[in-house]
Amino acid sequence: MAVHRIRQEIIGTWENNQSDPAIKCSTCSCKYLSKQQLLLIRLMLRGKNEKEIADRLSINTKTIYSYKYQIMNKFSLKNNQELNAFIRSYLLHFR
Repeated sequence: MAVHRIRQEIIGTWENNQSDPAIKCSTCSCKYLSKQQLLLIRLMLRGKNEKEIADRLSINTKTIYSYKYQIMNKFSLKNNQELNAFIRSYLLHFR
């Protein structure tokens, strides 16, 4: 799936859910990023690599790769290029 299509789905779902506060999170089909995943992508946007991020967060580099994998898996991203494009489009919308 193209990154722009993913972005449109996220925006559409978010906008639809804003109009109906009765939607429960447990039944919502939206995909969310954890606090750690959001922190990871913010640091990636600042140009930090995996080692720099791991050092800053005092965690293992393998954990950073795990967070990246989880994000890619959630949004069906195939490679780092798609991940980087997704991160830029996702954060531009939600700033």
